[in-house]
Amino acid sequence: MEKGVHQVWTPALERHYNLLLGGCKTFAERHLTMLLRDVLKYDLRTKAGRRAAAQGKLRLVTATDDELTELATLEAEIWRRDKPFLTTKAERLESLFQMRDHLRKQGIKKTELVG
Repeated sequence: MEKGVHQVWTPALERHYNLLLGGCKTFAERHLTMLLRDVLKYDLRTKAGRRAAAQGKLRLVTATDDELTELATLEAEIWRRDKPFLTTKAERLESLFQMRDHLRKQGIKKTELVG
């Protein structure tokens, strides 16, 4: 078992998420699927977990405005089904732009990505 991987993570789950990732057609689908996989797979307090988190940040930092708009649309659609009072697409898009700007200013260290 890889260090930092939860014990409940199995090769079957790995194959399942690889299939899901292979079927993703958009940045938003791929990003949310990867986030979910990383949260389920890694103990985020370990090096492997911190590396996965840094890779998620890097995806946001390098995302274009169109990709963030796509992500905000998908997230708003998901939330609207479950809890319609939480956020709108415009609110989420503004939040994603602010998050991207903050992460760009803060930067991501090479050591975070390498682990």
